[in-house]
Amino acid sequence: MIKALCACLLTLILVGVPLAEAQMPGNQSAEIIQVLDSWVKALNGNDMKLLLDQIAPEAQIDSRAAGGRVSKDRFAASVQSMLKSGNFIKAEHHDRKVEVSDPTHASVLLTSDVITKTGRSSLPVEYKLEKRDGRWLIIELNAK
Repeated sequence: MIKALCACLLTLILVGVPLAEAQMPGNQSAEIIQVLDSWVKALNGNDMKLLLDQIAPEAQIDSRAAGGRVSKDRFAASVQSMLKSGNFIKAEHHDRKVEVSDPTHASVLLTSDVITKTGRSSLPVEYKLEKRDGRWLIIELNAK
């Protein structure tokens, strides 16, 4: 009887204990979406520091602006050139699907729209992210 009562009390206590934030998939997804929102905000605001801050140093980025798969530094130079050209108006992300594979790795499939003075291009993109020192960083970007 006492064992059953203890088991019931323990169950009630444990049900009331919240999961650690890092273990909550919804919270992980929200953090990842925030990184991608910051990425777009930085691009639209011509904020290269914020844009590059979202990218891991060794990241590989598949970029139309850079003409293929490039390093972070080469990507930065291409984006800077694109922004200086005056043709870029804004970028948008939509239809985001976040998949957290473990507490430190995730991928996001989304549609990326780039609006310029000469038109609009829309393409599926996959971002791969890794959590380092409490921050999600883009480690790979693949245009589909």
